[in-house]
Amino acid sequence: MKPTPWERLLLNSHGSSTPLDATGSQLYKQWEDRLKKSPSLPQKFLREYRMLQELVNTIGNGPLKLWSLRESWEMVFTTKCGESTPCGTCRDCSIRIAQAAIVIFAAQGVADENILPHLGAVFRSPRYSPLGIEEWVMLPIAEVATVLNHCSMQGQNALYIHDFLAEIAKNGVPRTLEDCLTFYGMLKKSACLFLGVVFHQTFGIPVDRHLSAAFVNCGWVHPKCVRKSDATILSYMVELWLPVEETSNINNVVAGIRQLYQNSKYTDKVASVASRLGPAYSILLSKLTKDLGSVQP
Repeated sequence: MKPTPWERLLLNSHGSSTPLDATGSQLYKQWEDRLKKSPSLPQKFLREYRMLQELVNTIGNGPLKLWSLRESWEMVFTTKCGESTPCGTCRDCSIRIAQAAIVIFAAQGVADENILPHLGAVFRSPRYSPLGIEEWVMLPIAEVATVLNHCSMQGQNALYIHDFLAEIAKNGVPRTLEDCLTFYGMLKKSACLFLGVVFHQTFGIPVDRHLSAAFVNCGWVHPKCVRKSDATILSYMVELWLPVEETSNINNVVAGIRQLYQNSKYTDKVASVASRLGPAYSILLSKLTKDLGSVQP
């Protein structure tokens, strides 16, 4: 029996956790051994990360009052569980879980400044603001695709969202990284973001192209890792030295600085703040952004 078009789409586009191949495992082990033999290296990397934290905080809290859109994810959502540890079952959680799934699938391959304001407005509209998991599942997939009109592959992502929400409406909300990775279209980055947004849990670094490039540029990974697309192995290597409580923050700090710097309206301002903090900050900013080339208007 031939698969339906929907089944073919899932089979061809299935995203799962990417296990390290033989080469990746070897590089990971080499990097782990090197960090153990040279404890000054993890200290140096962490010191550089703290400098970037200081830079992004100075940009945001200083006269510029400028924060990356990476900091704006929370402002997109309209509800939050009343419990200190989100229960995952109340009405507020249902609305937040549905919104989180939509944002995470829709934001893949789209600039934050394009998708976040759009979805923030959608979630506050009378039509969509009261909808939880079950209500979103009942919507026609074509309508969900229309909601995603600012994202790429809106038809495919609408199918992913429907499948994800329908499954958790039936079997419950995934609460572990392994459970999240069983869903079509859900890779490590998406799973880490979902669990962080919904349950405030940290399971690893949600790596994207900005973070991958930053890790390579700064030398925080094995020197043979030059392909910025190898997100899984790059995240594992950084997780060897980054404190676990920072794994959910590094996206806002490192990728956030890169996004601001890449915007021509802010390039000089970011560079000026780094210069005022000291030469070491300017050098680190230069390393962090060296692959960006010409900035975007």
